Order: sequence, then C-alpha cells, then structure tokens
Amino acid sequence: MKKITLISSLILLMISVKPTFAGEVTDMEFNIIDYLSVTYYDGKGSTYDRIGCTVFNSQGKPIGGDTGMLKAKIAVVTIKVPKKYVGKWNLKVTCENES
Repeated sequence: MKKITLISSLILLMISVKPTFAGEVTDMEFNIIDYLSVTYYDGKGSTYDRIGCTVFNSQGKPIGGDTGMLKAKIAVVTIKVPKKYVGKWNLKVTCENES
C-alpha cells in the first residue's frame, strides 16, 4: 500500500510541476561599427526585465558584455567588442534574465 501511495505521489508531482525554459539568443549581427547586436527571447520574462549578455571568444574568454531591457519578451542588447573580433562568427554569446 505504501508503494502505491508513493508512486501516486510521484506521478501527481510530475504532472503538477511545469518545466521552466531559459530564454534563447535568436539572432546576432554586427553593425557598421564594432558592436554586436544580440536579439534575445525570454517567453517567461516580464516587460522591462533586465537582460545581461556576455560575448566569449573561441578560447572561452569574455570579451564584451552589456544589458538591455525586455520589451514584448524580446531584448536587443548591443555589445561593444574589440575590433579584432568584428565580423567573426566563432564567438559564443550567453544571456540571462538578471531581474
């Protein structure tokens, strides 16, 4: 009987807990100067949440970062990167909701 109760409890817990998903970087592009424009989507975020993004080079070292505000679940964060990285696409960008 205890085994059935335990299994039932676990099943109910799995049904009632909703998964949470982090936001995602949906686009990146360089503008005419040495800035990388990062578009970030956060379906769970609220308007005016602060989004922080960091750019890493191919060795995994941070080379730039900035923040932007979430509006309509989208944030566009403009990050100044060193000139030697402009136009390179082997950069990794991570973003997170800082609110």
